Amino acid sequence: MRILFKDEHNLYFVFENAANGDLDRLIKRTQSKLSEDVVKLMFAQLINYNEYMQKENVMHRDLKPLNIMLDKNYNMKVIDFGDARRVDE
Repeated sequence: MRILFKDEHNLYFVFENAANGDLDRLIKRTQSKLSEDVVKLMFAQLINYNEYMQKENVMHRDLKPLNIMLDKNYNMKVIDFGDARRVDE
């Protein structure tokens, strides 16, 4: 969820808390020794994300571990849509 505030001089964004940081940090912290069950769950979340984006005709174009945030339950949240583009069929 994103909330936007603005006043005469500033623009403010408020995002969900990603209590567990990004996927890149998790991989480094665990030295790539995540359990198979955790990896399966994360892969399933990425598949769901890709299916949704494909239905919306959007291509992220910069999907990498640094752009995948993890909430307190390790659910993935994809960020940084600066390079994203709508794909015309």
